[in-house]
Amino acid sequence: MKNLRKMLKATALSVGLLSLMSLSSYAGDFACVDTQAVMQKSTFAKSLGKSLNEKVANIRKKLQAYEAELQNLQKEIESKAISKQAKKQKIKEYENVRLKALEYQQDAQKELQAMQEKAGKEFTEALKTAVTNYAKSHHLEGVFDCNQMLYTGNLDITSAIIKALDSTHK
Repeated sequence: MKNLRKMLKATALSVGLLSLMSLSSYAGDFACVDTQAVMQKSTFAKSLGKSLNEKVANIRKKLQAYEAELQNLQKEIESKAISKQAKKQKIKEYENVRLKALEYQQDAQKELQAMQEKAGKEFTEALKTAVTNYAKSHHLEGVFDCNQMLYTGNLDITSAIIKALDSTHK
């Protein structure tokens, strides 16, 4: 989730900088959006985060099951009541389970990273669309990230952007 927030913040900053670079030689109307507030308050952003959190919970659950299985096998291997042949079999079984758990963890990390990137791109595109539509309909020359401004005055349109974003992604 931290990577997602970093990526989203960087993208929002890029949107603001692109808006700044496209300014013409005269001063027009400008606004700003608090992208962190959008991420925290938007139901759309929360839904993206929820699916990631659910995936993380499922991965943890499966890894805990692997850990429990490994602990049980370890106990059986250390038991004095087990024959040498059975002990060798349990050691092989333990190693197979350990390798499976490691492979699962690596695959899960890759899948989570891909999900984070996809969610980040989806959020960024939706945010860009919402900001662009708002800016065009309100005849704004540029929209900046409020977090990058020293003074915002009456420029903050965050609540309007959250409403627009959530209304188009129900």
